[in-house]
Amino acid sequence: DVCSSDLTIEQITKVTPQLFRAPGGAWSHFIFRACAAYALIPLDWDIDPDDWARPGTSHIEHAMLKARPNDIVLCHDGGGNRIETVRALRTVLPAWKHRGYDPIALIPPKSAEKPPSHHKH
Repeated sequence: DVCSSDLTIEQITKVTPQLFRAPGGAWSHFIFRACAAYALIPLDWDIDPDDWARPGTSHIEHAMLKARPNDIVLCHDGGGNRIETVRALRTVLPAWKHRGYDPIALIPPKSAEKPPSHHKH
């Protein structure tokens, strides 16, 4: 569940999760209510290169290079061998830099910081 996942992530990374991405983009009223209950900001993506399926470096590059300013590009860093994603990023990151894009990590604004939890874990 969300609560135990938050605790596990916090214990390992020393960072309290503030964002929530629905696996596979499977959003529902239940998911949105859970996000609200745990003060998590729901987040979706604009570009999904399906890198999790290992479709090949060129497929991943092609999808990622469609990104425009302010797009959220989904990349997977776990769940098996990610060499195709790494190889794609070796091409995509310099191309984005050449376009003037400045990739950033997704961090919620200070105004959206998670309040102290009153839920029992």
